[in-house]
Amino acid sequence: MISLNDLTMRFGSKILFENITARFNPGFTYGIIGANGSGKTTLLKIIAGVIEPDKGTVTFGKNLKLGYLKQDHFQYDEQTILNTVIQGNKELWDAMLEKEEIYARGSFTDSENDRLGELEMIVAENDGYDAEVRAATLLEGLGIGAKLHHDNMKTLAGGYKVRVLLAQCLFPNPEILLLDEPTNNLDVHSIRWLENVIKRREGITLIVSHDRHFLNSTCSHIADVDCNTIRFYTGDYDYYVAASTLASEQKELANMKIEKRKSELEAFVARFSANASKSSQASSRQKLLEKLEQQIEEIVPSKRLFPKFMFKQNKPLGKQLLQVEGISKTFPPLEGETQPKTLYSNLHLHLSPGDRLAILGQNGVGKTTLLKMLVGELTPDAGKITWGVSTKLGYFPQDHKEALPRGTTPYKWLESFAPQETNEYLRGFLGRMLFRGPEQDKLTDALSGGERARVLFAKLMMDGANVLILDEPTNHLDLESITALNDALKLFPGSLIFVSHDLDFINSLANRILEITPEGHRFMDLAEANL
Repeated sequence: MISLNDLTMRFGSKILFENITARFNPGFTYGIIGANGSGKTTLLKIIAGVIEPDKGTVTFGKNLKLGYLKQDHFQYDEQTILNTVIQGNKELWDAMLEKEEIYARGSFTDSENDRLGELEMIVAENDGYDAEVRAATLLEGLGIGAKLHHDNMKTLAGGYKVRVLLAQCLFPNPEILLLDEPTNNLDVHSIRWLENVIKRREGITLIVSHDRHFLNSTCSHIADVDCNTIRFYTGDYDYYVAASTLASEQKELANMKIEKRKSELEAFVARFSANASKSSQASSRQKLLEKLEQQIEEIVPSKRLFPKFMFKQNKPLGKQLLQVEGISKTFPPLEGETQPKTLYSNLHLHLSPGDRLAILGQNGVGKTTLLKMLVGELTPDAGKITWGVSTKLGYFPQDHKEALPRGTTPYKWLESFAPQETNEYLRGFLGRMLFRGPEQDKLTDALSGGERARVLFAKLMMDGANVLILDEPTNHLDLESITALNDALKLFPGSLIFVSHDLDFINSLANRILEITPEGHRFMDLAEANL
């Protein structure tokens, strides 16, 4: 059990938690949700012992192993991938290193022989003799093949480093597992694998995630971090949404009834308090009025904010949408490699107006490359891409830093695309994306990942495109923003082509699927994909 006892945490004048007492019980998986900046990641860091709270304590059983998904992606750059995973069990790793050091001496003293016996016991108790097999199994489940296991971590791209660190915190089979955005950079198959791992766990699991499907698949409870406290709900994320909405509505309705009764009593007291024959009744009602005032519950406004997405097309699509005929794309060998990398060979694709295509596949198979070819940022080596004459493309790239330049502001950047538009028109789009007042003139260098994404969406709404091409549009967005985006795209009358690993997003928006694998590609209807 994890106990939070009178926990308080502040950053400057901002209060994240105040006098929180709560408990997380064994055998349950808790989804930690809340608006950006509400303190979800801070809560995990406090439990993991990475930072100290201003006040209060965190306690859990002695000798419990804790796994925490680290955010330092460069700490293990000089270690092999396999060894990085095994280091998730510090006791085992330290024993293995000490054994190697003693054996390297060649001859042993009696005390060293005794120590070797102790180390062998530690290794055996931690299942160390099959450590490499267990580590390899975790890595392969996360899409990192055996041929890479003895390479150094520095050879991996950022997304794959995160996968290794995820395997590292799962390796010791910890009684307490803390996961901060574990599905970022995972493909659909790896997410399913992780879901199954979590479902089989018997300890305590705390997950911060913006992936609704993942929360619904894995969580037995939801812990809502809002208004400087934590509220617990039994059930998955969908249950939380229904239960929290109902609770708020019931509280509001109860307050309305009390307010109505209050008004009636106030009117009686005002009318008869000076009347001698009615004074006792007025006095009685005054006491009842005071009791009613105590019963009215203050409804604290949530810190959650929902952007107002709205995608309108300036003109509808005609009869033709997209024809891709036999395109191929090969890149030169990467540093340290000898063979060029072919991502596409003779790819054919036909889309009609009304089609909504989701592109799925592991990292590195070329999903972003395909989108860049579709929007003209890359040219295929062979083949032809033909858009219908009435199409107007709107593109949301995965690399926000590349798309949104430094040294400008959200307002100036939007204005550069529509200098003829009024100040109110441009600021209106930023306002819909939750940029208020001076926030619209903040330097882009200082924007968070979620803020940068919302600036790009402001431009996309302004474009009036009839075909939206979106590369991982839910990355960096909180649950409220993802929900609002999802709802707006359902209402969008044009066509969509998008890359995503969010299964709820895919199932609610797509009618066609293009699955890309290292062996080739498969084009199918959503029902056939069986997501």
